[in-house]
This record gives sequence, C-alpha cells and structure tokens, in this order.
Amino acid sequence: MDLDVTSLHHRRATRRWERMSVGDLIERVTWSRPDKLAIVGRPGAYADERFAALTYRQADQAANQVAHALLARGLERGDVVLLFCENSVEAYLAKIGIAKAGLVAAPLNPMMAPDLVAAMIDLVQPKLAIVDAELWPKAQEPFARKGLQAGITIALGGPPAPGSVSFTEFLADQETSEPDVEIHADDIWEILFTSGTTALPKGVMISHACSYSAGFGFALSLTRGLRLESDLKVGTYLPMIYHVGDQPFTYSVFLCGGTLVLGRRPDLDAHSLTVIVYGWAALPPATLASMKRHCGEDLCAFEIFGQTESISCHRFWPDEWPELYAATAPQYNYVGVPSPILASTVLDPDGVDLASRPGVAGEAVYRSPAVMAGYYRDEAATRHAFRYGWFHSGDSCAYDDAGLRIMVDRYKDIVKTGRGERVQPAGRGGAGPAPGCGQGRGHRAAAPPLERGGDRGRGAAGRGSGQRG
Repeated sequence: MDLDVTSLHHRRATRRWERMSVGDLIERVTWSRPDKLAIVGRPGAYADERFAALTYRQADQAANQVAHALLARGLERGDVVLLFCENSVEAYLAKIGIAKAGLVAAPLNPMMAPDLVAAMIDLVQPKLAIVDAELWPKAQEPFARKGLQAGITIALGGPPAPGSVSFTEFLADQETSEPDVEIHADDIWEILFTSGTTALPKGVMISHACSYSAGFGFALSLTRGLRLESDLKVGTYLPMIYHVGDQPFTYSVFLCGGTLVLGRRPDLDAHSLTVIVYGWAALPPATLASMKRHCGEDLCAFEIFGQTESISCHRFWPDEWPELYAATAPQYNYVGVPSPILASTVLDPDGVDLASRPGVAGEAVYRSPAVMAGYYRDEAATRHAFRYGWFHSGDSCAYDDAGLRIMVDRYKDIVKTGRGERVQPAGRGGAGPAPGCGQGRGHRAAAPPLERGGDRGRGAAGRGSGQRG
C-alpha cells in the first residue's frame, strides 16, 4: 500500500475509505440502515417485480451486480454507456452501477429527434446501450445508422430488443460485492445533454463531486421541518434518468438515509406531501392556496432556478416573502436568492456587475462546486461559458431594490434600444416596477416572466410523510 503523508496539495483521494463516488451513495447507508427502503417504484416504474421496492442492502447489491456485469463485458474506466430510458428502478440502478464501475452514463432524452440521437451517439461514442423496450422503436433507426446495438433492455412494455438481454438476465449470477475500481471525485461519471433549442445539444460533464455537492445542497431544503433527516421521503415523476433533476431530488435522499419513490406516470395521492418544489415559472398564489388546503397549511413550497450545467439553484420561498409573493406572482417570476453553496450575480455583456443597478436586466452567472466541468469535446463553448471567471447561464435576471433576483427570460432574447437600455422585445413584456412593489415598498422588477417551452420544462418533486403501500 502506497501512502503519502508528506504532500499537502495535488492529492488524489481514490481509496474506498476516503473517496467521493456516486456509486457509494447507497452503499454508505448500508452501514447504518441496511434494511430500510431505499428505492420504491410506483406501478409502471419497474419491469421485474423483484425491483418494486428495495432496501439499501438490496439496492446496493443490485448496483454492484450491474457494475460487475458491465466490467465483465470488457468495458474499462471512462467508457461511456448510453441510456435510452424513462424512469424505472432498473434504469436508476443502472446509473448507480455505471458509477460504481468507474464508467460514464450518457442518458438521452427519448423525445430527441432521430437526427439528434445520432449526433449524440457520434459525440459520446458509447461502448454499450441500455434501452426501454417500449422506447426501442424510437431508438432503432438512429442506433442502426450509427452501428450501435442495444445490449440490455429494461422489459417495460415489450420483450428485449433484438440481440440484447433483459436487465434481469444481465444481472444473473453476478457478484454482489463492491467492484475494485479506482474512482476520484473529479472523475466524470455522467454526461447530460442540453436541450439544443438554438444549436445541437451539448454534453454537460458531471463529476462525482458535483453530484455530491448538489445532493447535499438540496438535502438541506428538503429536510426542513422533519424531526429526523432519515424520515425524508421524496416522490418524483420528473425524468430522473436523463434530466439534471437526478442531482437534487435523488442523491439528496440517500445522503439523508431517506427513501426515494420513483414514478413513471403521475398517480400519487398528494395529501401526504409536506414539501413541494417547483421551477421556471412563478406559482400563482391561488394555486398555492389550493395546495395548502389539500395538503395542509404546513406545506412548504419553494421555487428553484438553475440549469443542467449548474444545479445549486436560487431559492424563493413564498412563505418567507408573503407580501411580495402576493403582489407579484405569477406576473413576475421572483427566484429569490442563491443557495448557500452558490455564488451568483448578474453581469452585463462587458462583465460589469449589475448588483448596484436594480431593475437592469443582465445575465445570471454562477460559481459553485455543483457546476459542470465543461462541455464534452467542445473547448470553445466551454471557454465562452466560463468567461470573466463565472459560469454564464444564458438566463436573464435583474436585482430588485432589496437584492432579490427576478428571472426575466433567456438572455439572448434581451435586446438593446437606441438609448442603450436592455429590454425584452415588443410583445414579451416591458421593464418597470412590479405591481405594488415599487420604490415605496423596496421591490422593483425588470420584466415579467415568460412561459417557456422546449428548453427546460416545469416540474415538481414532493416530499411526503408516507408513500406507496
């Protein structure tokens, strides 16, 4: 055993007793609560009944089997495994197993057009693909075009794709012990894809450390009001396989020793919810009032504002700023303040900080350990994104007089007038004080929020006091 007890910098924590690995998230809890439920699949979110509900011990053993099976196929550290799947316990275990094996998960949105699927296959050059049976017809043409075969099929909605084995067969007879693989926190374990509204999607490089940081950051918010952090139960129907929601809404659960309830199509009784997370548009006060009548007045709702490349997120709690919320939502999308692990401000095109100029729209920029490492194989886009020493989000925000942030639009949609003012195009809202929140009350908004489609969709994850019988 080589031990370094002299170097004080440029160290690499790769041994199991010190490393940070997404593949260890579930395993670590086996030492405290091995028989507690870790993952519960709602009906339709598992293909094999044996994966309907797994304890921490069972989930860890299954993920170890995935890792051993992948390595037995000859895959090596850093190889890419493409997933073409919607939510299922099996697909989620596949991601954890990929991380355990020191490989890289590249989950694709099944709604991508065939030409984009083909382009992403070219980008990441996967060595193996995992698909859902019911999605195989969508994948078949672009896969064939690029010479990629489905190796493993999650048999939801049909039999295994030609030439592949079922997920259950793939795990058969594999060891349940931890694989012996060197992993470092800065290794890339996942490549998520941007939506590609203005150009080809880019591959967002997510490290183990980035995922841990995002999970820890959201664990703080999701456990508010709980007597014990391990009482946390998170139910989500957001796409946790290919969407950045996996970082805040699933890893946070395991970091608390809680239970993840994974659904494929919404069927949850909302009466059990105690925390609701929403994003990308202000929640109408009437809707929140209805939710509280349904779930109880103690329901905690908060909005998040982030993106695939940076998921530390701003937070806005209507209960913290009730008068402001009542006066501005939903016309104005207040996104509040950065989370405690996020440094964020608003810059103009020349990199000038607009914190002292409330009401002036600029670009939201971020610094956080929960920020991507870069765009895979795209150095130019990465350099542009990190100019001035910040990650540039591409989203337009403004400060109000009290320092809260208001989300305005995508930054590219803000135009400059002849007088040098930066405003939204005609028909998309105008700059000015928010109703009832002008100078007298210390709040001013730059512009109302816009409904957005196809870039980053709205969604919610709820924390509940009881899920699934």
